[in-house]
Amino acid sequence: MAKTIKFVNLLILFIFTFLVVADASATTRCVRNSDCRHHICMYPLVPRCKYPLCRCV
Repeated sequence: MAKTIKFVNLLILFIFTFLVVADASATTRCVRNSDCRHHICMYPLVPRCKYPLCRCV
């Protein structure tokens, strides 16, 4: 019984980790600079639209 519960917990953790990693590669598509407001950049860089993706420049 304990081995079954451990296996199920491990399976759930693996599936959630896979989903997070799959979503991490998502990029922000844009047409103009205002579409990149939520793109995060390190300070002195600012998010700008380099069609079709947001980039830090």
